[in-house]
Amino acid sequence: CSGKKHKQEPQGLLAHSVPAKAVVAYVWSVLRHIVPVALLGDRHNRSVLLKVVRAYVGLMRHESLTLHQITQGMRTSSMPWLNAATASSTKPLHPQQLQQQQQQQQEK
Repeated sequence: CSGKKHKQEPQGLLAHSVPAKAVVAYVWSVLRHIVPVALLGDRHNRSVLLKVVRAYVGLMRHESLTLHQITQGMRTSSMPWLNAATASSTKPLHPQQLQQQQQQQQEK
């Protein structure tokens, strides 16, 4: 043992890397399964979130995103759970409750 730190060769590290597109696809798949559709509202807000995921995955070490950058471009008017609070005097609905109400209205 020579006391020098052993560094892995770049070729060895590259063999274990994953393309950024694959990471974005995985994160997007997870988000689509855990974030209710009613939470984000329309396709526009979902596309904004996808852009944020792409930006986040592309960040370098020590870079970060602010909450302002994450929510920039989101349309609160298309988020029904936010509109429910302003349209009536009742407390806002949980996104799952709102989705259930919408499904019940469609069945009628």
